[in-house]
Amino acid sequence: LDPEVMKQFHHSEETPDQVIKRTGINEILLGADHIDGHVFNPWGFSMNALKDDSYITIHVTPEDGGSYVSYETNMIFH
Repeated sequence: LDPEVMKQFHHSEETPDQVIKRTGINEILLGADHIDGHVFNPWGFSMNALKDDSYITIHVTPEDGGSYVSYETNMIFH
C-alpha cells in the first residue's frame, strides 16, 4: 500500500476518535452508534463499530514492505 497514505496510521498522540475523523474513516461507518478504536505504538489502528445487530471492523497495519488494511461488515447495503 502507498507508504505516504500508511503514515496516517503511525503512532501519534491522537485519540482513536481523532484518527477516525482525520483519516475519513467516519465517512464509511454507515451510521454506527457505538465505536471503539485503538491506536497502536509504534504503528497500527484497529476499530470496531456497532449499529443494532450489524458491525464494522477495520484493521490497519502500516509496516514498510508489508502493510495491510482490512474492512469487514455484515451490514446490508440497499
